[in-house]
Amino acid sequence: MYTLDQKVKAAYAENGEEIKPMGIHGTFVAVDWDSCIADGVCLLSCPVKVFEWYKNPGETGRNDRKDYTDKASPVKEADCIWCMACVEVCPTKAIKVDQANMDIHEKEIARFS
Repeated sequence: MYTLDQKVKAAYAENGEEIKPMGIHGTFVAVDWDSCIADGVCLLSCPVKVFEWYKNPGETGRNDRKDYTDKASPVKEADCIWCMACVEVCPTKAIKVDQANMDIHEKEIARFS
């Protein structure tokens, strides 16, 4: 599902970018980038800083996003403490946290190590 959020649509138009499928990012802390509206509330709610902005790597502040085309990226999902705060606060329910997928994540880590 593509977002219907007007701020997101306007940011894509302003950048001359087409809205196209981006998919799910993360394994056991998974963000549906097609539903994400880049409001940054997940970055603020996470006590262990699992997320950072995709287009502004290393930045975790709500206002550090490049624009509304930026997305919350779960780059430190291995640090997740399963508090589910990000899931609860996400206005579009774009975040799913599933401990059962941790095995998949660890196999991928081992494969590239």
